[in-house]
Amino acid sequence: MSFTTDFISALDLAIRYLNISAESFVFIFGIIGNILNIIVFISLKTFRTNPCAFCLLILSISDSGMLLFNTLPNIFVNIFKVYGNVNSMFPCKISIAFGQVFGLMSHMIMCVAVIDQCMSTSTYERRQGINLKLMRCLIVIFIFVSILHGIPFLVFYDFQPLPGINATACVPKNKDGPFAKYAIYISFPIIQGFIPISIMSVFGLMAFRNVRTMSKRKVSIIRLRLEQ
Repeated sequence: MSFTTDFISALDLAIRYLNISAESFVFIFGIIGNILNIIVFISLKTFRTNPCAFCLLILSISDSGMLLFNTLPNIFVNIFKVYGNVNSMFPCKISIAFGQVFGLMSHMIMCVAVIDQCMSTSTYERRQGINLKLMRCLIVIFIFVSILHGIPFLVFYDFQPLPGINATACVPKNKDGPFAKYAIYISFPIIQGFIPISIMSVFGLMAFRNVRTMSKRKVSIIRLRLEQ
């Protein structure tokens, strides 16, 4: 029995250190990469008027928010392993609400970026993607929708004791309530899972097909010119 207990404790400690190392690596290099992206997109004049570059700039800011409000609190949770102390520094509801806001925003921005690339590489003569004015309007709408999506998580989520064990978890206050069912069955798997993955997959494949078609047409034109 003592051996089993010691083994479980050692395994739990190893998993904690692994989580701390992996999340710290993602946080440090993610923040550095996003800061560099933001500097490049802001400093170079070419990118200031490019709709896709503007989209990627907002995406870098949104991803940085995800790292600060979601990944960083998880690192502290694994370091201290005392939810009360962590909750005083990073309240559970703040972490998950901002994580939902920035997460949904990132997904929507990635979807519109893929759609823009698909439109820009279209095989039609007028290859026009989303213009800068429309892109800015879409980003404002995405921010508004993401904030509305995150507000219920701020209201209904908090640290709750887990039955049967001496631990707590960040879950809905009413586990059988309608919002808990919405979060489990709609928000996480569909709104932030199936829908964005499907959109990015479909339009990404279409953009890839468009690029290949453009490449083949270019080769055919070059061959015709050489034969003349």
